[in-house]
Amino acid sequence: GAIDSKPGIGLDAYAGDKWKFSVDAYDMNHATMKLRAQYQVTSDTYIVGQMNALNRRDDRASYIGIRHTF
Repeated sequence: GAIDSKPGIGLDAYAGDKWKFSVDAYDMNHATMKLRAQYQVTSDTYIVGQMNALNRRDDRASYIGIRHTF
């Protein structure tokens, strides 16, 4: 699929009913990886943590937030 407008592949793993862990590999010219974890608080609200460019120290960025689906 497309990840950050680049060709890539992703894998999701679930731990129980509330946890989801994801890893994406994309931009094969720069071999970039993204790691994400989310915890379901309610049926449509999640706490999310994400690290972009996991394997590229100079470009690495981490995020924590709340996701609400409609």
